[in-house]
Amino acid sequence: MTPILRLCKKVFAAEVLFIIGYNILVYPYVLAKGENFKMGISMYDTSLALVEQQSLSFADMLAGQASTIKVEPADASAAIFKAMGVPNSDFVAKVVENKIELKTADGNGETKNVTVNGFKTGGSIGPSGKGKFSNLGGANNLRIGATVHVSANDIPGQYLGSATFRINYL
Repeated sequence: MTPILRLCKKVFAAEVLFIIGYNILVYPYVLAKGENFKMGISMYDTSLALVEQQSLSFADMLAGQASTIKVEPADASAAIFKAMGVPNSDFVAKVVENKIELKTADGNGETKNVTVNGFKTGGSIGPSGKGKFSNLGGANNLRIGATVHVSANDIPGQYLGSATFRINYL
């Protein structure tokens, strides 16, 4: 057999395999039916609104006495907030600072500062700080308690300060 004839047989064989393969791939044995379906998406504003309804306040006391005063989240003098967010979303809330200083007068000097720490969450927030917005996007009765430490040499006066209460989506 001549080399050209051998080459022609190989080319012909390749073409036959290609044609057979092509016919198998396109022969329509698969049956399918399409069905339309509806879709939708709800888009929410992801911003949060947080409003202080009541400040945290500690009981009045006489100067010259060392004392530690605790306000639990369930107490009437606890801080109370309400928030608005994405309906049915989980969140975590906490006081950012571990401790703050309340100051009186000019706030300079050891006798014009008292320390507040031990911030705790309560009300609609669990002890770990977790909560959930309602189906309308509200979260009420978000409560914060804390502990103030007063030394015997702190001077008389009104001691004021602030802390940051923060909510984040989970």
